Amino acid sequence: MKVIDLFKRNRTKTHMSLDLLKLIHSTCRDSLEITAEPSKNLEPWNSKFGGMPYIPKDMPWPHTNDGRPLRFLAQINFAELCRIDPFPEKGLLQFYIIDNGIMNGEFDIEKALKDTKNEYVFGADPDNPTYQNLFRVIFFPDVDETRHFQTLKEAPISDHFPIREQYRLYFSRNKRPLSCSDYKYHKLINNLFDNEIAKEEEFDLIYHHLFALDAFNHRIGGYPTFVQYDPRPEYDCHHDKNILLLQIASKGSVEWIGSGVANFLISEEKLKNLDFSEVMYNIDFS
Repeated sequence: MKVIDLFKRNRTKTHMSLDLLKLIHSTCRDSLEITAEPSKNLEPWNSKFGGMPYIPKDMPWPHTNDGRPLRFLAQINFAELCRIDPFPEKGLLQFYIIDNGIMNGEFDIEKALKDTKNEYVFGADPDNPTYQNLFRVIFFPDVDETRHFQTLKEAPISDHFPIREQYRLYFSRNKRPLSCSDYKYHKLINNLFDNEIAKEEEFDLIYHHLFALDAFNHRIGGYPTFVQYDPRPEYDCHHDKNILLLQIASKGSVEWIGSGVANFLISEEKLKNLDFSEVMYNIDFS
């Protein structure tokens, strides 16, 4: 049934639908939707996916505890953005992950989820989602464009690493409602309708037709989107990770294995203090 048909029902139903729309709207948060386009002409300090990061020559390259280099994934220069709360006005935030995917082999998602070192592919460990060993989040409070930077060393990229070239990032401000894959969404509709299935189905129908478009965008802020389920309820200590630092989806030529999506989440308190030591990193595969 189309959304317009819901509003052609009797007055009682229409009023209920309008109330639901108001409820959905009340959950909206500011977000920055990201469009990524391949580009070779970027400076080390520009916002980007892939390419050459802002790494001064006197700074060691990020690596795992056993000395393996992490691969640069993305960086956000907040001075280039239209600011949204509670993100900082300036500074540069970087994301690195381990590239432990398959090299020149036939891809099998079941086998690829863990490699021979008993590591989850690309470092998203559900047992320790904030432990920065196989991934790293680095923040530079100030960006000095006059410094000397490291030269990017060419290294083999594993099959199905999501970012295989450099992308310029374009940001557009938006408002996003609560994602239907966010654990708070299910609590909301269960509490609202007392498990009345017909009303829950109507709510879902309205939501998906009007608000679920582009849920799998690259994004800063708003709400995270998950392919299968939101893992946060599994951890008593991670319910506060409600700020989406960055979402990188499978979109265009950026592609996670299994059409997955990666999210980096942080608590509002940690973000306001510019403390990125407890970022929750999750990849959700289909």
